[in-house]
Amino acid sequence: MLVTGAVCQYVLTFTGVRIPLVTGLVLVSGGLFCYTRRTPDASYAAGMLPGLLLTAAGAGLAWQLLFLVATAKVRPEESGLASGLVNSAQQVGGAIGLAALAVVVALLGVRADDIQHAPEPELTAVVDAELGSEATVPVEP
Repeated sequence: MLVTGAVCQYVLTFTGVRIPLVTGLVLVSGGLFCYTRRTPDASYAAGMLPGLLLTAAGAGLAWQLLFLVATAKVRPEESGLASGLVNSAQQVGGAIGLAALAVVVALLGVRADDIQHAPEPELTAVVDAELGSEATVPVEP
């Protein structure tokens, strides 16, 4: 994120906002798609690292531009308010998206026992808890 954030500032002066913003969002999408192809027996370098690098590179490009565009035409005395509003909208959007995903999973009738190759028992317990099954979540002291 640090590298692509610095590159984005340089590229922005030549290309404008659209090209780096779309490129960043495509990279984030590609990174998230890489996570769907992960298998339980894959190594970290083969299973997680490509998605992590793509997502981080895309986030470095896209997030700072999204905040720049959202607060560009705001008066200086209202810049803090605009920035806070963008942060709040991002958090609320993520919460609504997660709630919608949980509803879709529940409507499809997916149970944690139906998920093959669950990566960790804690994840299975969280899915069980969210879907209403009686699961025990391991808690370490």
